[in-house]
Amino acid sequence: MKFFKIATVIIITLLITEIGGHLIYRWRDGQWLWQHRPTEVFSIRSFTEFVPDDRIITNRKAVFNKEYRFGFDLDRFRIGLNDYSTTSPTIV
Repeated sequence: MKFFKIATVIIITLLITEIGGHLIYRWRDGQWLWQHRPTEVFSIRSFTEFVPDDRIITNRKAVFNKEYRFGFDLDRFRIGLNDYSTTSPTIV
């Protein structure tokens, strides 16, 4: 009988904790924990752009960003302050 009381208290405590956590999340973020967010938030910077394919965002062609001190050539490969080692193999 004592085991039944302890198990009941543990289950009730877990349920109260779970419900309390959901309510705190709802109060803090304005939506329920299980609600689906329709889109992700990406930081669009001066050297990126949206594209209508699976990549969603890619680098712009032929741009140099002074803030980040690097740029991209016409093929969208990174150029700038890159230090390459001649002794190690190139892996693409």
